[in-house]
This record gives sequence, structure tokens and C-alpha cells, in this order.
Amino acid sequence: MKVIPRGRYKFDKNGLKFFNPGSGISFGAKARHIFVNVMSEKKPAFVYLIKDFNYEKKEKILVADTRKIDIFFDDDKVHFVDLVKANEAADNFIIIGPVFSNGYLIDIDEKDKKFVQVYGDSSIAGYGILSHDGIADFDTNDGVENFCFRALYSLGFDYDIFAASGWGITFSAYTDPKTVGIEKFQDKITINSKEKWNGKTPDFLIISLGTNDMSFILENPQNSQELMEKFIKSYENLIKKEREKNPQIPVLMVYGSLKEEFVYNLIEKTYQEVSKKLGNIHIIKLDGDNSAISFHSYVSYHKEMAEDLKKKIVQILS
Repeated sequence: MKVIPRGRYKFDKNGLKFFNPGSGISFGAKARHIFVNVMSEKKPAFVYLIKDFNYEKKEKILVADTRKIDIFFDDDKVHFVDLVKANEAADNFIIIGPVFSNGYLIDIDEKDKKFVQVYGDSSIAGYGILSHDGIADFDTNDGVENFCFRALYSLGFDYDIFAASGWGITFSAYTDPKTVGIEKFQDKITINSKEKWNGKTPDFLIISLGTNDMSFILENPQNSQELMEKFIKSYENLIKKEREKNPQIPVLMVYGSLKEEFVYNLIEKTYQEVSKKLGNIHIIKLDGDNSAISFHSYVSYHKEMAEDLKKKIVQILS
């Protein structure tokens, strides 16, 4: 396959349809001019164009409906292109059409590339990370500038980042209804029986969830102990579900990026119980700096968190 899908996707009559932040296509080409049509569904979307793996010089492109994206190079050498969705899951869909060029596409060998499955909430989806003024909207939310995407892309991994603001494992103070967890979103949006989404078997699992669950628990103090136990059980079940595909998969629990003191004890307790039962579970606490909206970290701090996450992943896999 000369065009490689990143993240879960499904075939659409116009091309490949993507949902998750960071999802899109990668390809190599020996050409000076390449072009591809990108369509947005539901509402406008941002996509990033990354040429020759140069993340720092990526180009952010607005797709309001259908847009032809032209990609130019100065020579006829082999070049590499990533075209990926910036918006969080549940924000919109994008459809990427066939790739055309004045040269030809090349095959890319990915047989040894690690595939990482990520489940996350706003801290992974990039909620408000481009905002200093208390506004989180279409322009300031960005899942590609986020620490998790940065780390995985820098490591050269393949990935699926299933993340959106407000999501919890079991419940959330910010979803409607509040008692719907991430598994229900999976069933509703990405593995609906009418819309089969294609995925891969992961080699590594990252889970960054719990803040929104804990917000719901704080709203219901009379049932807090019962709700905490339910959260821990749901966390365990999510890992078990992924291990049906790969029993050896290592798991990294990520927490703390909102400096969420109220959730520390819940995640640490979950780690103690789940790691004892299942094994090969790891944890990293990334204390954010609360410099963006609603205690999230501004984009500059995501660079620091990305380095810490990279080091932890390499340590686990070594």
C-alpha cells in the first residue's frame, strides 16, 4: 500500500475517512508536485502538512468544505509527506482523496514500526492549548501540537489517538448523558455495525483518562466509593479488551497534566490495583503548568511533556 492510513479509517466513495486527532495519511513520492483533495464533514477542519518528517516546519491548512492541497518540492529526490487531522475526535470528520503527482509514489517499509493505541480526554485532544486568553474553540484546540502526538511522531511510531474533550472511562461531568464512558463512544462512532472502521493490532497502549470521571464523582459524594470502584473496574476492562488483540501489550497510564490534585489518588489507586491483577502496567505523572484555559497547559509546555513521555516509552520498550 503506497498510501498508508494513520489512525482508524474507513473507505468512503471519495477516499479515506478519518475521525481521530493526528489521523490521516503518509506516503513517499519521487516528484516535484503532488496534490490531493481533502474534504471536511460536519464543520470545517484543520489539517497539517508535514514534509520530510520536519514537524517544526509543518503547515496548518484550513479545510472549509473541499480543498485541493498542492505540495511542492525543489527537486526530484524521494520525499515523504504526512497529512493529518488537527481537530479532536467528535469535532468533525475529514476525507482524504487519492494522491496525484507529476512523478510516482513509492512503497514504504513499515514492518518493524510500532503501533500505539491511545485513549484520552482533553489533555490528549489538545483542548485550548493555543489559548492564553481563556478561549477554547476551533482555532485554539489542536491535537497535533499536543504532547502525545509530538512524542509518538518523534519516535517514528504509527498510532491511533482516540481522544476528545470531556470523555471519561465510565462517566463524566461534561458529557450528555454523564454516565456514558469511552467504550460507548467507540461503539457509537468508530465501530458502528453500519460503518466498519479499519484498525490495527497495537503493540503499546496509552491511557490518559480519569479527570472527567473524577469530576462526576465529586458531583456525587454520597456514592463516591462505589463510583471509584466502578471506575477502576472499567479501567481494567479497557485493558483486557485491548489484550484480546495482543495479550503481551504493555500499558502506560498517563495522568496529572492538568495538575489535577483531586484525581491523583484515584489514578494511583487504580494503578496499584490493576497492575497487581494484570501485570506489565506502567505509570507516568506529567505535571502541566496550567498556563492555558481551564488548567490545561499552553502549547510551549507540551514540548516538555512530550520529551518526558518519549523517555518513558523508550524505557518501557527497551
